[in-house]
Amino acid sequence: IGSCPADSATVTVTIPLAPNAGTSGTLAFCTDGSPQALSAGLGGTPNPSGAWFHGTPPVAHSNLYDPATDNPGPYTYRVLGQSPCANAEATVIVSEIAAPYAGQDNSYTVCSDVGSFNMFQQLAGNPQNGGYWRRLGTPTTPHSSTYNPAVDSSGVFLYVVLGTAPCANDSARLTVVEVRAPFAGQPATIVACPTNDSVNVFTALGPLVDTTGVWTGPDVALLNGNIFDATQVPVGTYAFTYV
Repeated sequence: IGSCPADSATVTVTIPLAPNAGTSGTLAFCTDGSPQALSAGLGGTPNPSGAWFHGTPPVAHSNLYDPATDNPGPYTYRVLGQSPCANAEATVIVSEIAAPYAGQDNSYTVCSDVGSFNMFQQLAGNPQNGGYWRRLGTPTTPHSSTYNPAVDSSGVFLYVVLGTAPCANDSARLTVVEVRAPFAGQPATIVACPTNDSVNVFTALGPLVDTTGVWTGPDVALLNGNIFDATQVPVGTYAFTYV
């Protein structure tokens, strides 16, 4: 104005980058699962310079969640803002799914003449109920939890408990060894002629008799192996027991 020179002033506006913590999300872990980065539960493109917090009051936590030592719940990712920008936060809700447990492998020996039994009760380690059974083989076939020696045979049976994602299924094997029951034959009566010097008492027991048994009884001294010599004894009744 008049003889006064003009004057000026410059205003510089700086716009810092806003912090980006990504978007909130969820993560599910199996209780026996491997550690995993919490950042896997974030959406978007979060800045890598942030920090994780958990609990009340918030306590710093690493980016790694380990279901063996950590607790489920909300985990907050915080990226500091440059003034005048506020901090940015996103939350990952962590849940844990109980791992299935089928027990531990075991073996069980059973005699062929016993009744049916529940294979579940022969697994080790207190297994979880609700699974299903398979008989391993070629091919592998479905099987109930009941083993019946009258119709089943020795083999390996697999117990499977289904897992809920992200947990995998769990399984345990029961090896059943069926031992043939001893068979001493059927009671029998032999009428022998007094002149017969080679009465085979073993054949009187019937077929499929075990050959590993022994003869007993008050008259066993009259036997030569399995042979009874009727010519050497008075007429009468003689009893022999095979065990």
